[in-house]
Amino acid sequence: LLSVDAPGVTVEGLTFENPIHVLSEENPYPSRAGIGIGSDASGLSVVDNTFQNIGTADDAEGNSAGVSWGAGTSDISIVGNTFTDISTGYFDGEYFDWYSAKAIYLSSNPSGQQGGSDPIEGVSIRNNDISGISSPVQSFGIEIHHDVSDVEITDNRISGISGDVGNEFTDSV
Repeated sequence: LLSVDAPGVTVEGLTFENPIHVLSEENPYPSRAGIGIGSDASGLSVVDNTFQNIGTADDAEGNSAGVSWGAGTSDISIVGNTFTDISTGYFDGEYFDWYSAKAIYLSSNPSGQQGGSDPIEGVSIRNNDISGISSPVQSFGIEIHHDVSDVEITDNRISGISGDVGNEFTDSV
């Protein structure tokens, strides 16, 4: 819904709800997020927002997250937000069949390509309420991925995270 790719931005007091993306030949690796963090978004503050019903539309496919990515950034604060009912569908076909749902996902290498890491430094994730995160495959309240340093995660309330740990994808990891 919102892509931030400029330094020193504060996103405060907004509600993000139900962005969807349908798989296509042009984009076989879709994801949807309330806020997508670009590489020039150092100093981003995400404060007192609500992220709800993300990925819950009938035709939604792909990964889902409230706040996502951040490769190459520094000094990111995610404080006092509410994340609820974030989910993803299971697409068992021509494309990936292991999509995940996450409230907060920060990665220095979001596409997972070897040697393609762009470090994230200085992250504060505090006082967030996270609930109802679900996927038929894997779900996370908070996922910190690849080269992320100087991270503070405190006083978050996380409940209702569900996924199938016995599925074919997680059994092979």
